Amino acid sequence: MRKRSSILIDRELLIDIPPDLYWSSVSHSVKLASLRSLLVTHSHSDHFYPQILEYRGPSFSFIHLPMLALFGDRAIMSLVGSAFAVGKARLRLRPVSPYRQYRAAGHWIVPIPANHKTDIRGETALNYIIERGRRTILYASDTGLYCNEVLDYLRKWRFDAIIIECTMGHSPHYTHHMNYESVLAFHQWAKGVIKEGGRFITTHFAHDGCGTYPEVSAILRPHGIAVAYDGLRVRI
Repeated sequence: MRKRSSILIDRELLIDIPPDLYWSSVSHSVKLASLRSLLVTHSHSDHFYPQILEYRGPSFSFIHLPMLALFGDRAIMSLVGSAFAVGKARLRLRPVSPYRQYRAAGHWIVPIPANHKTDIRGETALNYIIERGRRTILYASDTGLYCNEVLDYLRKWRFDAIIIECTMGHSPHYTHHMNYESVLAFHQWAKGVIKEGGRFITTHFAHDGCGTYPEVSAILRPHGIAVAYDGLRVRI
């Protein structure tokens, strides 16, 4: 009932490219032809399915597409090159490092280390701070509760919106994902870094630990936490 998680910002910056991205774009009437930047959080296939980028190539796309900058940890870049010819898909690979600032399609982005494990040796899973004008958001999926180093860094920021995962739901505590308990704990901590009137939104609900949208909302909305759903549009 839920597609895998991805988010489009200002019609030109996409975070993660799951295997059902194309169907998501069709079912929610979202055009992807104007994409200029793609931020990849990590190599797990529900977040990064590089084969789908082949559709940008001349055999599938019959319009001129802008160059697409793909940002992510250096360890995942070889996955793109082994999936298809990068040049034909009009891609520019941009390896990133945590805590450094990069320019991406009119936005400033800062990767931060996520508390998440992958199967690729040397890979650092990432979350992202995205800033444009006076608006700043934190996109945090996949991750468990952050270590003190990351929390100390986040204290330097003030966010208009925080979008954080809630993968595990009622399931017991798991270090590398959030459940209801850890989401509520982070929500309490985040009151010190979110602006007055800022949005706190949960996303990335697993099929086993979480219930339906009304069931998840009944748990989180009384705490002032919004629950994402497929096709949600947010204006900040």
